[in-house]
Amino acid sequence: MGILANLKLRRKLLLAMIPLALMVIIAGTYASIEIRSIDNWYTQLVDHEMHSVHQIDIARALNMHYAFYLYRLIVETDPDRMRSLDHDLTASYSDYKAAIAEAIRLTPAHARQISESAALFDKAVLDSQPVRAAALRNESSRAADLMRAGVDDELQQSRQRSIDLADQMQASVQVQSDELTAKSHVVVRRTWLVIIFGILLSIAFASYLLHVDVV
Repeated sequence: MGILANLKLRRKLLLAMIPLALMVIIAGTYASIEIRSIDNWYTQLVDHEMHSVHQIDIARALNMHYAFYLYRLIVETDPDRMRSLDHDLTASYSDYKAAIAEAIRLTPAHARQISESAALFDKAVLDSQPVRAAALRNESSRAADLMRAGVDDELQQSRQRSIDLADQMQASVQVQSDELTAKSHVVVRRTWLVIIFGILLSIAFASYLLHVDVV
């Protein structure tokens, strides 16, 4: 205490503020690192997870377009319109595959579920080829029979699987969002605890120095 005894009261009080300053620096550094980590996680959550869910929704819409064009092809009689509808069917399937590929790229963790859902639609498209061929030959009755024989059910099953998959992925996003919110609250509490500890330590140190100085 010889060194402290030789210091003036003002300098002693400034010295007592050192614990508070250190705690504020530590708390600020910790909060900055954690907040940046949370921000990066949120960015990935929005840019990847939510965008992937959006791609699944696009794929489901293209599934519906495919079924719609297929039914229109069955009842169409104009050759030019039939060729146009057949082209629309091919384009819808191509866009569907692109949406699925993008969803898998964005969320590799869900690749298996996405691929399984896409496989149902792939089978429906494959089984719909005889329907398209019959419709293009103006065999509407045969095309309709083939559609009712199983293709329509397969398309509905693949759409429902896409809906279930999107719901599962949205639930996963919500869970991650809740975890990030909880982590943010922990960071705030820890930051304030460190600052309060620094304030108490500084007050205790200042009180001690003042007591010694008065004595």
